[in-house]
Amino acid sequence: MTLEQKTTIQCPKCQETIEVGMMPSLNAHLDPEAAKRLMKGEFFVVKCPKCGFAGAFEYPLLYNDMAHHMMIQLAVGGSEAEVEEMVKAYREGFKETMAQVEKTIGQAFQSDFRIVKSGADLQEKAMIVNAGFDDRAMEVMKFLLLAQVSEQNKDASFENVRYYEEADGKRLFLFFNGAYEVIATVPFDQALYDMMKKDFDFSQVKEEIIDLNWAVQFVQKAIEAEGNE
Repeated sequence: MTLEQKTTIQCPKCQETIEVGMMPSLNAHLDPEAAKRLMKGEFFVVKCPKCGFAGAFEYPLLYNDMAHHMMIQLAVGGSEAEVEEMVKAYREGFKETMAQVEKTIGQAFQSDFRIVKSGADLQEKAMIVNAGFDDRAMEVMKFLLLAQVSEQNKDASFENVRYYEEADGKRLFLFFNGAYEVIATVPFDQALYDMMKKDFDFSQVKEEIIDLNWAVQFVQKAIEAEGNE
């Protein structure tokens, strides 16, 4: 279990002072219950004991899935410029930490590293990794599905798509509008995922931020490279 650091926040509804616990890191192997709460979208939810208002209190957190050799850093807080500075610091910090670990154990230590900028992104990334999927292939798959669903539903406005797992284990993609309302769903297609893994070469991907914006650029570069052959 990771020790919590206590802090206080104010309820945005009634201004009651609420004491909350903050975990600087979460190891899915050592604290599986906390990992489950994260993947259910419950980890950052704080409820006011006075008025009952419930909302998200997000803070920087390092999520470590040792079974799948993945560390995911949540970078949130402050202005956009401050978050970007955090991202740079996390990149360098991870490299230094891995170098120190390898020096200590005397051999190479393998772990992929990702940076996300919201609790929802961390929840999704943790689910993808926990299911044994490659998040790079998944983001490309999401991008292609978003284009397909948008073309089939031209009257709707699709802003985002997320991988999700229901309580019964059903896997699907949720499509959101600008108000972050689910306006369409598509079942997860294992054959399509396998095709993404087969048709795209992810071996040279070095970026830590793997999201839809990354997928757009990755697919464009792959198309350009194929056209130049």
